[in-house]
Amino acid sequence: MQPLLDAETLEFIQADDVSIYVASADGRRHPHACRAFGCRPCPDGRTLLTWVDRLAAGKLLADIASNARFALSVTHPRTCRTVQLKSVDATIEPADRADYAVVAAKQEGFVRETTAMGYPADVMRAVVQARLHELVAIRFTPVAAFVQTPGPDAGAAFGFAHAND
Repeated sequence: MQPLLDAETLEFIQADDVSIYVASADGRRHPHACRAFGCRPCPDGRTLLTWVDRLAAGKLLADIASNARFALSVTHPRTCRTVQLKSVDATIEPADRADYAVVAAKQEGFVRETTAMGYPADVMRAVVQARLHELVAIRFTPVAAFVQTPGPDAGAAFGFAHAND
């Protein structure tokens, strides 16, 4: 099966200057969300990896352990370009030391981008603060992708495959 995301979308979700939120829902469909710190493709070419702070993501991680359903939204602060990826096979795994450098680069890129927009650097650092020793990785296969940029195309599906939900 062909990967869902094209090269340009993969480049966008890996950019250092984007904001990433992840979301899940429990068995009663109560949503849980938190900030994620970076996203990158795995060597298999089909799955992606993102990182969350275990303490901030407790309910989200419990949802993933329970039902494996997961969504990731990536937004560029200056342009508001946003894509959302959905998955039904998310798993939780330990982060390793190599992941810390990726996360640190993403944090600094976000701070650089938002301070260039006029936001205070100390506030932006607080927004993307993560306890590196508390990072966990979420591995997932995107099964649906949506444009979420505000405007007439918001909600439109894109990619090569689409979920049935």
